[in-house]
Amino acid sequence: NWTKFYLAKDLVNPIAETVVPASGNLRVIAIIKVPMDIENGQYEGILSVKNIPKNDIEKTETGSNVVQKIDRQVLVTISDKELIDIKNTSVIPNKFDIDVNEPLSIRVIFDNEGNIRLSPQIRIKIKKDDKTVHDLIYPYPEGKEAVNSKSQLEIEPIIIQTLGWEEGKYNVSLDFNRGDEVILKKDFNFSIKATNAENKDTKTVSGNALKSYLGIGLFVALLIVIIIWQAVKKNKK
Repeated sequence: NWTKFYLAKDLVNPIAETVVPASGNLRVIAIIKVPMDIENGQYEGILSVKNIPKNDIEKTETGSNVVQKIDRQVLVTISDKELIDIKNTSVIPNKFDIDVNEPLSIRVIFDNEGNIRLSPQIRIKIKKDDKTVHDLIYPYPEGKEAVNSKSQLEIEPIIIQTLGWEEGKYNVSLDFNRGDEVILKKDFNFSIKATNAENKDTKTVSGNALKSYLGIGLFVALLIVIIIWQAVKKNKK
């Protein structure tokens, strides 16, 4: 799809087919237009010319059409100064405080200010108290178009399961890689906390314990008062 064909006398209007006169020749020019944001490297392809089968065989006749085809291999080498700039890419967690066993969801919105299209993979490392609890590389989504130059693109949220993780604070670091090169680093912190129901149960248990302690204290105080009153009464006698 980089290539268009033109007649030599008209380089404005592209053609898909043409007619070659009998016992004659025709000059056709192929112009390869490289996309502005393509990465450096070598790109291989084939230019093909084939004759169009005849359609004038009678229905009652039997016959076959022979298709003649000529291929020419093309190698395009692209070398230019590449500018990679995705510093304005956004990383947005669904929450900064999640419940115990609740998944962590991360939105990633690429912002490509460079001059080449990109398909970065993301390495996500999560630590708690300098202990790594998660370290995985997430490839660029298969079938998703690359992030074109001077454009933004959001991929599907990255879902990380936190089943069995302890309560507390966690640090998330994200490395955006192009091959072996890290082209951007991002990080954020989040916390895992007990659910409201668990907190409520804890508060209820604590409240019941406090009531029990108060009841025991009142009983002991009352018992002391009775003992003192009995002692004073005895002394008076």
